[in-house]
Amino acid sequence: NRFFSESEEASVDAGLLLLGELNCTSCHAIPDELKDQISVKAAPDLSSIGGRVRSGYLAGFITSPQSHKPGTTMPDVMQDVGGKSREERINHIAHFLASTGAVGESNFTAETVNKGRQLFTTVGCMACHDLPEEDAVKLPTSVPFPKDLSSKYTVTSLRYFLEDPLKVRHSGRMPNLNLGGDQANQVAAYLLRDLQLPPNLSFKYYEVTLQNLPDFSKMKPNLEGEVSGFNVEVGPRRDNFAVVFNGILTLPKDGKYTLHIGSDDGARMLIDGQEIMKVDGIHPVVRKNYQMDLKAGDHTIVVEYFEAGGGQELYCDIEGPGFGKQDMSTFLKVKSIEDSNLPEPLMVDLEMAKRGKDLFLSNGCANCHKMDKAELDLPRYSAQPLVALKDNSGCLSGGEKAPKYNLSDSQKRDLSAALAFIKSGDKLQRDAKSQIATTMTRFNCYACHQRDGVGGPEKQRNSFFDTNQKEMGDEARIPPHLTGVGDKLQGEWMKHVLENGAKDRPYMFTKMPRFSSANVGDIHELFAQVDEQKKQPELENLFSEKKMKVAGRRLVGSRGYSCVKCHTFGPHKATGVQAIALDTMTKRLKHDWFSRYIVDPPALRPGTRMPSAWPNGQVLLPAVLDGSVQQQVESIWLYLTDGDKAQIPQGLGGNSMELYVFDEAVIYRNFIQGAGSRAIGVGYPEKANVAFDANQMSLPLLWHGAFIDAGKHWTGRGQGYQVPLGDNLLTLPNQPAFAILDSQETVWPTGKPKENGYRFGGYALEGDKRKPTFLYSYNGVDIHDRPNPEDDGEFPAVNREFTLTSDSEPEHFYLRAHVAKDVVQGEDGAVVVGDELVIKVSGDVGEPILRKAGDQTEVLLPVKWKRVRGKFVAEIIQRYEW
Repeated sequence: NRFFSESEEASVDAGLLLLGELNCTSCHAIPDELKDQISVKAAPDLSSIGGRVRSGYLAGFITSPQSHKPGTTMPDVMQDVGGKSREERINHIAHFLASTGAVGESNFTAETVNKGRQLFTTVGCMACHDLPEEDAVKLPTSVPFPKDLSSKYTVTSLRYFLEDPLKVRHSGRMPNLNLGGDQANQVAAYLLRDLQLPPNLSFKYYEVTLQNLPDFSKMKPNLEGEVSGFNVEVGPRRDNFAVVFNGILTLPKDGKYTLHIGSDDGARMLIDGQEIMKVDGIHPVVRKNYQMDLKAGDHTIVVEYFEAGGGQELYCDIEGPGFGKQDMSTFLKVKSIEDSNLPEPLMVDLEMAKRGKDLFLSNGCANCHKMDKAELDLPRYSAQPLVALKDNSGCLSGGEKAPKYNLSDSQKRDLSAALAFIKSGDKLQRDAKSQIATTMTRFNCYACHQRDGVGGPEKQRNSFFDTNQKEMGDEARIPPHLTGVGDKLQGEWMKHVLENGAKDRPYMFTKMPRFSSANVGDIHELFAQVDEQKKQPELENLFSEKKMKVAGRRLVGSRGYSCVKCHTFGPHKATGVQAIALDTMTKRLKHDWFSRYIVDPPALRPGTRMPSAWPNGQVLLPAVLDGSVQQQVESIWLYLTDGDKAQIPQGLGGNSMELYVFDEAVIYRNFIQGAGSRAIGVGYPEKANVAFDANQMSLPLLWHGAFIDAGKHWTGRGQGYQVPLGDNLLTLPNQPAFAILDSQETVWPTGKPKENGYRFGGYALEGDKRKPTFLYSYNGVDIHDRPNPEDDGEFPAVNREFTLTSDSEPEHFYLRAHVAKDVVQGEDGAVVVGDELVIKVSGDVGEPILRKAGDQTEVLLPVKWKRVRGKFVAEIIQRYEW
């Protein structure tokens, strides 16, 4: 270990750490009161190991774990058994393990290897491992690889391991780096780049678009060659191609054989010229099997395959007399094995596997390793409890009667100290600070993170931490220090990161991996216990929350302190460097820490390039919130609490062309986010704005302040939807406001308004301010819909003035004022929606009716008609205050 290896004194802490890492307590029981002192590193889960590890590797590794993987914590468990008996036992266990599955082979390209090397040297592998190249520097603190990875894994099996190491190594010492399938495959190809697979099949490759298997004899291949195994990636294409494989299947004895095929898309298998299985057509993986009598010796095999689109997969397996289901490649005749560097695969003998299963239990393997196939109620190996052990006996003695660990003298010394401590009956008094240090040591967190001056990238590894934002310096490439992290990060967020990993710094190539809370426990609570500072007095907000959020949005935008020049916001890129997203801040950070940090960033993050917006207490925007530093800081926090639902700050998106509104209404007809492709945006002199959807005949958006930025549509190709520019955005139901209902229980009509009788008739500009009135009709009723903001205050209400006219008196005609989950009846006939919206309807309507519509509440008002000059007329005002 990086922190214990140089110590000359015996260390109880180091010994307890070793007891857990060596999994000693799986054989040697420990008193219950001491179990929380030792965090056990579970041995790899061996369920389905036959599908992960080459069968020919198993016996050699069991025979001599250290020679295959120097530094492994796996002991030689049978050094007390000699000669032929030892060899037989090991072979039986190897057959048992191999019987749990079969590995599949796949090839790779030089490009895949190069991409894998790039990933290996940047995503965090180098924090723990040496570069697996001959001329690379080897560091004593590195976690070792097996000596010959290619003899252990196939590219496919290593890929699956790298995709989710915790599935096999549950204890998290190898965490999950959240490598996607392609990335895991690339890293696997790099690590196994010396793999030499002997060809055992010839192939013909076709570039063709198919929906069913054709007659390949009438087609000319684009490529021919030899390949190892049924690897469909023999040509350049990954869609619209086909492959025909030809080979010799060599069987060991006469008997019944079950052949299996599985494919995405179509495939068929022929044995000795006879079609035995077919899974034709385009589909995800479909599997079939066929049982037949076959003689020992050689049989011709042909497998035809085609891929249309999506995933490309082909599986060919076999099971027969004396062996279980395994990859058919094991039984394919190899033309030459001179160039292969692989161990000879086992042909699993089921009788040997059965005996191996018993040995797996009785020999102690099942004490450490989980194995689904091993019945757990059978007798297991047992050893003396830890408190009964002598410090110079058993595994520490170096004798031949116990499992042999490759322990150094200092490790034996530390283990002896730990045993003496356990026998003493004392309980190690660990405060929260030391528990944190122990956990960070156990999981090698110090390889990337510094805390309280300890850890961080070693000098020889530092250059492998990289970024695409060089201008940000080390804070863009080195994972953040953890000094004071319990004061900084919210506990639930820290727990989420440890459980799932994090991608909040996409500019940092090193990934934050997933450890699983089952391994790291409640360390987030320990961090808070040790680090949390005394909170500042709660600030009294001198302004309304609405005004504070508007101010906060302005301050982070380009007309304020320009946070958006360096920080992204959701999918919107910053205008300069691309630092961590603003919309995640309140989800990640504690309120109190945030308030202290942005006033003086270097005080809490030494070396940061983030400046203070209030240098030496100076207020650069005195007109905002009376120039109060505390109120401005709080306004930014309140604005950011809306997360990705907050209005994006001004200054993002580029090519800004703000439309200003002065004495007359300004109309903007284009694609507006939330109002559809036939949106009509209107900015009013009163500093309120609306967007009308001409498809839906509805008013889905209201907002205050700035109107809209036309830059998206007035530059380039003008594609995409523009979001409103101002503040306090209110989203309303995007459906027509009126409908004819047979009764108060009739469901409000859905579907396209045009199909329900609505017709849009344009709009008319009226008055000195040229405010539009939207014109449409519904089942013989002409509707004039005129949004008209009040001229009152910073956040004016909007009146939606309806005038309805009909030749005959409509029956059962209703206005739906709103529909939402949190609707309650207010005073004076108003309805209140949540804590932000009050709606009041006046004019020619009856009393409001609140009714349930699924999990929502609708507000309906019956329309009352009056006769005016031979027409039936209703005049209604719907007032929105938000």
